[in-house]
Parts: sequence; C-alpha cells; structure tokens
Amino acid sequence: MWELGAGGLAAFVLSSPRFRIPGALADSLAWAGLAGILATVLMFDDGTVFPGYNAALPVLASVAVVVGGGAPGRFGPGAILGARPMQFIGTISYSIYLVHWPVLMLAQTAVGEWNPLPLHVTLGLALLCIPLAWLSYRFVEEPCRRGRWPLLARPRRVIGLAAAASVSCVALSAAAYGVSQARPQGGGVVAETFVPRLTPSSSIKGIPSNMRPALDAAADDVGLINKNGCNRIENQDELADCVVGDPDAPRVVLFGDSHAAQWFPAVHAWAEEAGYSVEVHTKNVCPAAEVTVLRNGVPFTACDTWRASVLERIAESDPELVIMSGRERLTWVTQGSVEETRIAGTQRTLDAIDAPVLVVTDTPNLGFVPTTCLSANVRDQDKCAAERSRVISDGLKELEREVVSEAGASWADLNGFLCDEELCRPILDDVLVYRDSNHLTRTFTATMAGPMGEAIEEALAGAKGEVARG
Repeated sequence: MWELGAGGLAAFVLSSPRFRIPGALADSLAWAGLAGILATVLMFDDGTVFPGYNAALPVLASVAVVVGGGAPGRFGPGAILGARPMQFIGTISYSIYLVHWPVLMLAQTAVGEWNPLPLHVTLGLALLCIPLAWLSYRFVEEPCRRGRWPLLARPRRVIGLAAAASVSCVALSAAAYGVSQARPQGGGVVAETFVPRLTPSSSIKGIPSNMRPALDAAADDVGLINKNGCNRIENQDELADCVVGDPDAPRVVLFGDSHAAQWFPAVHAWAEEAGYSVEVHTKNVCPAAEVTVLRNGVPFTACDTWRASVLERIAESDPELVIMSGRERLTWVTQGSVEETRIAGTQRTLDAIDAPVLVVTDTPNLGFVPTTCLSANVRDQDKCAAERSRVISDGLKELEREVVSEAGASWADLNGFLCDEELCRPILDDVLVYRDSNHLTRTFTATMAGPMGEAIEEALAGAKGEVARG
C-alpha cells in the first residue's frame, strides 16, 4: 500500500500547480532515480531480503524519475526516456507486467521446478513478453479503456457473462484436477520394505506401487506434534507445555524449528521403548541457534522471546538430554555470512544450556518439491534425485561438529542413511523420504528410530564429540 501511496503522491506533485521544481533540481532528481534503479538491478540478488526495507530503493528511485522527468529541465534524461522505443515500452508496461509472470512460470513448470531455466532462456522469454504485451494492450486493454460498449452494456448482461466465465473456470479446474488424479502414481513395481542402512541404494528404478505414503498423501504425512499443537507455528509465541509419555519418567527435550520437529517420530519411538518421555519445544521458522530471524525485512522478535522461554524451561525441568536440530541454511537471518551466523548462534545456545546436549545435523534441502517431480517421472525416480555435493555442505558440518565438540556436547550426522556418496534420493525402497523440498515424511523418520536411538543412547552414556553416521 505504501508503494501505491508513493505513486499517488508523485501524481499529485506533478498535477498540483502549487509545486514547482526548479529545472536543475528536477534534472538531478531524475538522474539520481535512474542511478537507483540501475543499482537495484546490479546489487539485488536472491539473498536480498524482499519485500522489506530494501523495496524503498526501487520505489523511491522510480518516484524520482517520474517527478524529476515530469518537471521542465534542460539536462535531464528526457532525451533518453523520451525516445520512441522507450515510449513504446512505457505505453505497454502494464501489459508487460501482466504477461511476464505467467510466461516465466508456465515455462518453468513445463520443464519442472527441479530444472532451473538458464539465463539465456529467461531473457528470451522476457523478450517474448513484448509482442504478447502489445497484443494484450491493443486488443484487450485499449478496447476496454476506450470502447463505448463497456459503458453501454446492461448490468444484467455483464453479470451473466461474469457468472458464465466463473463457472467455466471452475469446470475447467475440476476437469484438470480429475485428469491429474487419474494419472498413475506408481511405476508398476513393488519394492522391498525399507530398513535403514548407511549409503543406501535404490532397489528399483520406478516409483513402487506399495510406496508409503502415496504421492497425493505426502504433504499430510506429518508427526503427531504437527497435529496436536505441540509444534508451535509462527503466530504462536507461548510455550506449548507439551510432554509426550509418562510425565514422571526420565525426560529428553526436542528443541528447534520445523527441522527438529520432523524428527519427533524417531525420538518418540525410541523413548517409548527405552522408558523416557519427550518434552517438545519446537516452533516453525525459529531455530534453537541464537540468531535474529527476519520477516519482511524486520527482526522477528517472537523467535527470541520463545527461545529465551525454552531455555528457562529447560533449566527448570533438568532433562536427561536436550536434542537440538534445525535448518542449516538460515537465509532469513540478519546480514553477514549465513554459515558464520548459524555456527556462532549454535555456540551461544549450547553455552546457555546446563544439560547434556545432542545436536543432530540438518537433513538435505533438495531445492524442489520431489513429489511434483516424481509425478512426472513415475518410471525413473533418479531424475528427481539431488547430487549430494549440492545439497550437503561438508565444510559447514565440520564447523558445526567442531563447535559442538568444543562445547562438550554430542553430535550426530544421520545423512548417511539418506544419501549415498553421489545422490540423495526422494524414495528409499518402499518409503517416500520427503514430503516437500526440505522436510522428511513422518513415515521415513519413524523408520529411523534405530539410528536415532543409538545416537541418543551414546549421548546419554556421556560420549562427547562426534557420533559418526556417514
């Protein structure tokens, strides 16, 4: 809304007779605006927090160009911006805005989100948007803006046409959904039952017909704490006060963000067998590592408040063990090296806990939703595998291991059960590993009770430093 407001103020300044900008100032303002737009193009990348305060640069720069260029001046950029090609682009700019997003997104969807389009292809698609935008401007925008028929059309007819169009959209969407649901979700093969093993290999090439969970059920294959409110979501700041199992039994604490919460089925399965209860302190987006999380460009202080409350509760409950885990790539933290920020934050949290701690290193983030990829490659799941070297940073894990060891805590890497030396596959035997790009399915983590239990028992026994798992 503030961006629209900035545009409205620019229009007001240009149209009001009370405002007169001197020519020299107008020229300087317009050139400064162009410089700001160029800086945005050159400086902003996928690590730039956006939307947020960074949006001020392109918005205010655009306002400067409009206001400065609209005032009389002799040495402004008017000769450039007033050229016929620039005027043409400006004329169809709104149509370009409407056209470019579906063109780019439909092309990416056609090849699969796991195959990012190269730069030369996206540039070619951007150029393709220009003639498409002109057609939209010429035959849709202009007739609707300037034609007499929209003004003369009877309300009853307009409402009828709108209703018919809406019904058509619903019918088309329902038909498309039905076609997609009718597509086979398996490759016509049966896989053996998955048993966790180091450097796992795929027993079959296609998607097994007995896969657990099925592709259309993967998104909902979450642990108990994701359904009963124990895992807190972004707008829930208070502690969950959640203990699963006998409250009088020896207790372990699960602490971290959603990547910690995903391990609950494995921890709970071990705890039931070993006679422990599990105290859950997990919250989406909020890592156990003491770092400042950003949302929309501003600090999300709810994470800091929640984390401090968890540390107080841990000090009060005096658990046998605290199990920490969390997202490795904290791309939404404050400025600075993501790796250094996370490692330093982990160290601060470990120093604040006066109890034995087991840090379970993060699982790979594939970077794409594997269920979408698998639905298009039912006979060759390896097309949806990720290269291990791309999704696992051995250097970052070594830094984490060193910090954990120096703090006197235990460290476990279970990724050797997910990936072999080359690939991290989305399916292992009859089990679907991922429910989205970076979270494990409940079914898979439940099968990992054995390896997780071994790591917990070694930590409980007082083993310090690394617990090697691959």
